[in-house]
This record gives sequence, C-alpha cells and structure tokens, in this order.
Amino acid sequence: IYVIGDFAVKRISDGGFILTAEKTMVNVENLTEEGYMFYAGKILLKKKFNLDTDNRVFLEIDELNAIIAEIYINNMHVGEIFKHPYRLEITNYIKRDENEINIILVNSLRNLLGPHHHKSKEPLSVGPKTFEDILNWTDKYYFVPFGIKNARIVIRA
Repeated sequence: IYVIGDFAVKRISDGGFILTAEKTMVNVENLTEEGYMFYAGKILLKKKFNLDTDNRVFLEIDELNAIIAEIYINNMHVGEIFKHPYRLEITNYIKRDENEINIILVNSLRNLLGPHHHKSKEPLSVGPKTFEDILNWTDKYYFVPFGIKNARIVIRA
C-alpha cells in the first residue's frame, strides 16, 4: 500500500513512523530528515532576492543530493545542475530589481523503494537478493539525503 497526499512523515521512538502535517519552513540541506524520507518526485524551492550589478552572476551549490536541479530565474528556464561543479551562470536572466529563483529538486525512487534495512546503508548494487540477504539485515531504517547545501548567488567580475 502506498499513501499519497500532502503530509510529512515523522520517526517515532519505537522505530516506526507516523504521518504529520507538512512544515511551512524546512531545512533544505536534507529534506529526508524534514519529513520526506519516503518521498519520490520533485520539490520546488523558491527565494526572492535583489541585485544591482553589471558583472556576471552565477548560482553555486556546494552539495547536491538529488538526481538533478532544474533552475528558473523570474519564471524563465535557465538550465539544469546535475554534476560537479554545481554552478550555473544566470547573468542573462537577472533584473536590476527584485528577482525570484526557483530550484526544482528531482529525487530518485531509492528512499521510497529501498533497500531500507541493509547493514551497509547504501549497497553498491541493488537487486532482488539485496532484499533477501538475512546476514546483512538490520531493523534500522536507512535513507539517502535529499536536498542542497549552501546554494548562493555569486557575482564575478
């Protein structure tokens, strides 16, 4: 059974989970820990900012824990970030006053489908036998991070 809808998931002390209301503000460095541990799909992050410069402008991200990040500035598609260095020039999309950046993070099915109970936390490969491996089974749940760390607008001459 899969439960779908607008909710978050909270870990409880006995190792189980309960459904909770979504938070209005979350830490985007690891959305898995913010209640989206079984989430599969896209999440939209929005931020408004002001800029007044004639120099080149870049979006830089220190760490990307997602399959891809789709970048929009002022409702215009700029491009995607998916490999290191996590940097994208946004100069041609910036206005001299208020701007809005939208980052759409796309994750995988890993946290939805597992493996969740493997002692190595993240096996190098996954197949049907991964879920039947009694010697490497643990009752603990393991998830991979989902989010971005230190996204920032950088001005360069």
